Amino acid sequence: MAGEKHLLLSWGGDYVPNTMPGEIWMNTLRLALVFGSVDPVATLPSNYEPVAATIARTEATYTIAGNWAIQGPLTSTFQPDDYLNDQVEPALATWMLYAQLSNQVRLRWIELAVCGAPSGNQVPAPPYATGSPCRLEYTSSYPVGNLSGTQLPPNNSIVVSHRTQQVGPKGRGRMFLPTTTSGSLSGGKIGTTPQTDIAAAQVALLEALGGEFGDDVNVRPAVIGKPYTSYAVINQVQVGNVMDSQRRRRNAFTETYVSDSVSY
Repeated sequence: MAGEKHLLLSWGGDYVPNTMPGEIWMNTLRLALVFGSVDPVATLPSNYEPVAATIARTEATYTIAGNWAIQGPLTSTFQPDDYLNDQVEPALATWMLYAQLSNQVRLRWIELAVCGAPSGNQVPAPPYATGSPCRLEYTSSYPVGNLSGTQLPPNNSIVVSHRTQQVGPKGRGRMFLPTTTSGSLSGGKIGTTPQTDIAAAQVALLEALGGEFGDDVNVRPAVIGKPYTSYAVINQVQVGNVMDSQRRRRNAFTETYVSDSVSY
């Protein structure tokens, strides 16, 4: 089979009030879009295509813009702006409050794109030459985290692991969360209560993103990797109690130094 496709959901933002100028954060999650029944592990569908559609939507606190929709089998369709507005935005706004994030973490945008095998690149809707995401951009009332206190460095991150029925590396995924605070720590590790709260928040997010949205139009958060031809539905969330480190984020920081001379 050829032409397998899936959806890539991305969201991100910055830090307030300007605690780290120029520093940004982003998370991604891949979604299986299936017209019909969804199996726990299966080949991604190839029975739909992106088609040109003008999306220019203004809501109370954000805008949504894009140039595609999905045409499925027969008369089935998937409207990305409706999905972003009705499901994704409220789910992420709630997740920001309960995922043990610092109140310096601010959500600025959400994107949804169609990706295809074998490269995982975005698939354009004809007559467009290149694919582009449908983008939700906040204009006011930006969702922020809920924890006050000392913010940890962005390169220190709590990791949420995703598990599926697929055995082996192709059945596992993970997400590095935006910055938390020192209040999430207990004895140098992540406390039991924050662990439990983060797991519950992640499960609530996945459940809100997945479901039937239209006549036999199903979406499921899934682990989807190269060559992007198959999916495994996420059915379990795990949160460890050891803080992880993102080396690439640490290397991206501009560091300033304080020096003092030594006299003998």
